Amino acid sequence: MSERIRVLDELGIELDRAARRRLASRRRRVGAPRRLSLAAMIVVLLVLAAAAAAAVFISSGSPLPAPRAQDLESGGIPLPSTVHLAGLDVADPEAGAPRWDLRLSRSSSGETCTAVGQVLDGQFGIVGLDHVFRVLPLGGVDVCGFAAPGGPVLAGARVFSGSSPMEARTVVNGVAGAGTRSVTAYGPEGARELPLGPDGSFLAVYRGYVEDIRPRVVIVTGRGTTRTVSFAQSSAFEAPDPQGGAPWQISGGPDIEPGAYPDENCVQANRVMDHSNPFFGDTAEAPEICGRLATSPLFVMMRRFVPGDGEGSGFPWATTLPARSSTEPRRRA
Repeated sequence: MSERIRVLDELGIELDRAARRRLASRRRRVGAPRRLSLAAMIVVLLVLAAAAAAAVFISSGSPLPAPRAQDLESGGIPLPSTVHLAGLDVADPEAGAPRWDLRLSRSSSGETCTAVGQVLDGQFGIVGLDHVFRVLPLGGVDVCGFAAPGGPVLAGARVFSGSSPMEARTVVNGVAGAGTRSVTAYGPEGARELPLGPDGSFLAVYRGYVEDIRPRVVIVTGRGTTRTVSFAQSSAFEAPDPQGGAPWQISGGPDIEPGAYPDENCVQANRVMDHSNPFFGDTAEAPEICGRLATSPLFVMMRRFVPGDGEGSGFPWATTLPARSSTEPRRRA
C-alpha cells in the first residue's frame, strides 16, 4: 500500500471516530471549552494529511554508480576507513528539504578529500531535479588537496542546477585546517559566521547560481592571520545597469587570431550573465574590436543598444528592455 493511500485510510478512520464522538456527546458543561466542530476537525485532519503527503514527497532511488577505477588517479581515491561526515548539518533554504553536510576522507597519497551532499535517513547523497534522493558512492569526491602553509586546505563553491534560478543551490564549502578560529561567509543576505567541523571544515548553502551570488569567505587562522577567498568575482571593469539589472563589464586580452600583431589587443563590452534574466545565454554584447596598443594607446567607441537591435546577428538586445548606450575602447584613427 502506498504512503498516500495509507494516509487517506487513516484520515477516514479519524473522521469516523470524530462523528461518533459528536453523536455520543450532546451535553456540554457551562464554561467548559468548546470542542472542535466536525467541520473544523475535517479541516485539521486534511491539513495533517497534506503535511504527511508532503513529508514523503522526496522518494529514495537506487544509489548513484561509482566512477570507474581507471578514470581516477590512484592518489585521489579515498580510503574507506577514513570516510566520515563533518556533522555540519546545514539547513537548506527550502523548509523541509534534506540538510547539507560535507563528507571528509583521506587518499592513499595523504590528500584531504571532500564531497558535498545531503543527509536523509542517515545516508549521504543528493536530491535530483526529479525529487529523488540517491546515495553518493564513496569514490565520488569533489576535490582533493594537500594542506597549504598560511591558507585553507580546500575552498570551493559547488553549484547544483535547478529547473529555475531559485531552485539552484550554491554550496560554499572547504577545509580551513585544524586550529582555525573562524570562517565567515558573505552573500546576498550579508555575513554568516559558519560552524566549524573537523579540521576546520565549513559549509554554507545559498539559493541561486554562484555567478549571481558571488560569495566569499573570510578565514581567520589559528595564528590570527586573515585569508579571503572569493568565488565568481569578475576581474573585468564593471558598471551598474541604470535600471538595477545585471551590471555591464568590459574585458579584453591579446589577439590570438592568425596574422595578429604582437602588440594587438581586443576588447568587448557585454552584460554580466544573470540567471534571473529570461534571456540568459543571449546576453547583450558589442562586437569585439581590436587595436595595437604600442602605436595607438587611446581608443574609444560608443555603441547604442536599441530594443530589438541585433536580432539574429549574435549581438541581441531584448525588445522589452529600454535602450542603452555603452562606451568601450577602440583604436583611435
